[in-house]
This record gives sequence, C-alpha cells and structure tokens, in this order.
Amino acid sequence: MIFLSFMLWLAAVLVLSNATTWLVTSSTSGLLFRVAILPGVVVHELSHWTLCKLTGARVTELVLFEKKRGGRRPVYGGHVTHGPSRLPLFGDPMISFAPVGGCLAALFALTWAMGDPLGLVGGAAQERVDVLTDFHAVV
Repeated sequence: MIFLSFMLWLAAVLVLSNATTWLVTSSTSGLLFRVAILPGVVVHELSHWTLCKLTGARVTELVLFEKKRGGRRPVYGGHVTHGPSRLPLFGDPMISFAPVGGCLAALFALTWAMGDPLGLVGGAAQERVDVLTDFHAVV
C-alpha cells in the first residue's frame, strides 16, 4: 500500500512538473523559465563535473545552458560529456547521482547563509510544531 501511494505521488509530481513547464514555456518566450531554472541547472551540471573530476573521468564538454529543439517544444538545460571513470563499478553511478548530493549541499548552504529570515525557529511557529509533535505522540 505504501509503494502504491508513493508511486501515485511520484506520478502526480511528474505530471504537474511537465504541465508547469509546458505552461510557462508556451505562455512566455521561455526567458522567465530559463532564468528561474538557471541556478538549479548550474548546480546540477557542476555536481556532475565535480564527481567526474573526483573519480578520474575525463570531461570533454561542460555546457551549463543550452536550448535544444526536441519534439514539439524546446528542451532547456545543460550537459556534461565525459569518458569512463577510473573507479570500476562505482564511478559512473556516483557521477550519475551527483546532483542529489550537490543540490542538497546547495540547499543546505543557502539555508545556513540565510539564517532564519521568516522567524521559524522559536516564537509562534515553534509552538505550532510543539503542538503537532505532542499530538502525534498521543496518537
């Protein structure tokens, strides 16, 4: 049951993501969309590049942003072209999954740098969290 619930949520996220992308790119020139995704694309591609360097894979091309025509609508993003990793078995999967760690590290750094701009630590927000925690402890 948990697996089915997870799969339904994943499908909903994918559908909403593609619908949002289509809506934004078709209703504007795409510039707004490209500006919005730029930080994520840069972190994503630099994560691949960093792991390529760490695992000894030779990088032949690093493109941080490009617009390709694919199917009915353009595809925005970048790519890293690289050779095989010097780490047998583990190098290529590490390079593939690098954006997970890179994006988490970027979000952590951004959160740390911003501190608590919304005042979520302490005060009324903390009291709401405490009430929810107490509620779940009773249930």
